Amino acid sequence: MTMQLESKKIDGHRRVVIPAPGADRMKQQSLLRAICNGQRWMEMLINGEAKNVTDLAAKLGLKPPYVTRVLGLNNLAPDIVEAIVNGAEPNGLSIAQIMKNIPEDWNEQRRLFGFPER
Repeated sequence: MTMQLESKKIDGHRRVVIPAPGADRMKQQSLLRAICNGQRWMEMLINGEAKNVTDLAAKLGLKPPYVTRVLGLNNLAPDIVEAIVNGAEPNGLSIAQIMKNIPEDWNEQRRLFGFPER
C-alpha cells in the first residue's frame, strides 16, 4: 500500500507533511537513518577504514560523542530494530528517547521503550 501525504501550510512553519486520512503510520525516518548509520559506521571500524571512534568522527565530520551514541544503536534488541523498520514501534518512541539511554539488557530495553517483553 502506498502512503498518501498531504502538504499543508501551518502558521510559523513553511511546510508540514501530514499523512492523509487512512494512510499507514509513517515510519520514523530519522531513527531508521540513525540505525543504518550505526551499522555502517561499525563496519568502518571493523574493516579498518577508521582506527577508533575519534578517527571515525573526524572522517565523518561529526563530534565523537554523537558518533558514540549512534554506534550504541547497534546494541538494540533485534526485535526492536525489526519493529522500527516495519513502522510498528510504540507511539511516542523517538530517536532522542532511545539515544539518551540504551540499556545493555534487551528485556530492559523493551520495558523502557514500550515494547512487549519476551
